[in-house]
Amino acid sequence: MILKQLYLTVFVCFFCCVSPTNADSRSECNSEKPSSKIEVLLKNFTGSEQTLYLIGYMGKNKKVIDSIFIDGFKDSKFSFKSRTTLEPGIYELHINNQAFPFAKGKEAQSLEIDLLNKSVKGNREQASNLAFLECVKAKKKVNIDQQVLKEIFDQKVKESEVRGVPLNETLIDLLAEQEQLYFQWIDEILHFQKEYQNTYAADILSPMYFAEVDKRKISTIKLPIREINAYIDENYFKEWDFSNSSILNNPLFDMKIEQYLFAQAKKIKSDSTAFETAVDYIMKYAYPNEVVRQHTVQLLTDVFLQRGPEEAVNYLYENYINSCSDIEGSISRVNIKRIESMRRFKLGTTVPNFQIDELSGKTLDFFSEIEAKRGITLLLFWSSSCTHCQEEIPRIYALFEEFKNKGLNVVAISMDKNKNDTKYFLKEHLLKAISLNSFEEGDTGWINSCDEKGFSSETVEKYFVYGTPMGFLIDKNKTLIGKYIESTKILKAVSTTLNE
Repeated sequence: MILKQLYLTVFVCFFCCVSPTNADSRSECNSEKPSSKIEVLLKNFTGSEQTLYLIGYMGKNKKVIDSIFIDGFKDSKFSFKSRTTLEPGIYELHINNQAFPFAKGKEAQSLEIDLLNKSVKGNREQASNLAFLECVKAKKKVNIDQQVLKEIFDQKVKESEVRGVPLNETLIDLLAEQEQLYFQWIDEILHFQKEYQNTYAADILSPMYFAEVDKRKISTIKLPIREINAYIDENYFKEWDFSNSSILNNPLFDMKIEQYLFAQAKKIKSDSTAFETAVDYIMKYAYPNEVVRQHTVQLLTDVFLQRGPEEAVNYLYENYINSCSDIEGSISRVNIKRIESMRRFKLGTTVPNFQIDELSGKTLDFFSEIEAKRGITLLLFWSSSCTHCQEEIPRIYALFEEFKNKGLNVVAISMDKNKNDTKYFLKEHLLKAISLNSFEEGDTGWINSCDEKGFSSETVEKYFVYGTPMGFLIDKNKTLIGKYIESTKILKAVSTTLNE
């Protein structure tokens, strides 16, 4: 095997943008224009032609920024042909199915990538990034050590309560050891932040990852472990530089905001307005910077649409999305439809009627079908090409078989662009004891339809369907009593309703 060293000089247009409303902020973007130079020494490159990709982050989402073609046997120097605007952040170079992350700040970046040893070295920015990752490892170890000590401590407390005797000095020493481990790590973080001041990892990443480290307080007043959680709630975003849009150029931003919301989950479950407090607390910091504001609302929308509660989505829409045109324009079309669906189809509302052709050719009037049947109706939107549907539809059909004699009816609308695909799926996956013809005629209580219009179907638009599978559970009064995307939730709702 022939080993070669390729010197890659990569020039990219690189600068920071400051929002007009944040010109006097803490942002590192100032009148000093950052260097546009990235130098890469690629060591131990072997073999044939490859493509080197430059990957950037926007929150947890990655995107290809640029690429260069490498012929290892001919050329030794390369450069990106396009001039791409970059901000400071975490980036990756991808080659030969390997990813090499690195930090980019204001200074020119020189990287040494060893493909054989799978390592990446660089200047002070990259050294800071590597030191930051070591701090992350140390934090994980501290968490494990603390958990072990906590389990021992809790067990001793239980034993003490059973015997009715106070905690002895050994347990007090154990608690002190737990706190000492924590504060040793705090000291390491503070040392890292001081040593690598004015680097992306120390100034941007560190305050986000280590939320409990407040340089102005913990360094002089060491809080007891039992007060840390309350302290984090009050100071979680205090050290984040929201004024600097490059705060988004790494996966930590999304991850830490989601972690904060999860930490508030218990409050949200017990207090119907707790999510409003959480959202307002986050947006208080994110709002002044337009780029950060838009991304944060997108992130919160995604989280609440996936995990609920619906009240949080409505609150976001009414107070942040609908009131700001720049935010509304940044929300994806799919999410806007999902929000419209939530707002339009609240439980207890009357669903819209529609007419659609069944697979048998007969025209179905939805309200007439509901009135003619007893029990409840599941209006189901699905597609044979949807992998989730391929798993869920047979489960829902099994549910139908179990409850059809108790009053469960199904109107299944396929969003396939070709009804033959729908028929093939039904025949292969559902029709075991029933002939296809009888199924098409709808005499089993499960009616199938496909108008071959997909998401452009008038019925789909009436119900603001944004994905598949999606089910609406409707009672005899044409009232919506449930919305679901999982068969387990449909099963629970059907079982509860029909067994009452």
